[in-house]
Amino acid sequence: MAGFRRGISREWSCFSVTEGLVTLLNEPEPVKTIQKDGKWTVEELVRVFPVTMGIELVNPAPSQVPRE
Repeated sequence: MAGFRRGISREWSCFSVTEGLVTLLNEPEPVKTIQKDGKWTVEELVRVFPVTMGIELVNPAPSQVPRE
């Protein structure tokens, strides 16, 4: 995802960028939010996301066999 602020307004455009495809999305509406004071670290998100925002999400990618 990429965001682009339109001028000095508080409005943003949201784009999905995947390999050779760029898609302009409609204004997304928040569904769930997690918040903390300060910035999130990757480690914090890895720990918190699955039991909060990601609890009802299903990973569409098939399980991968570990490489030896």
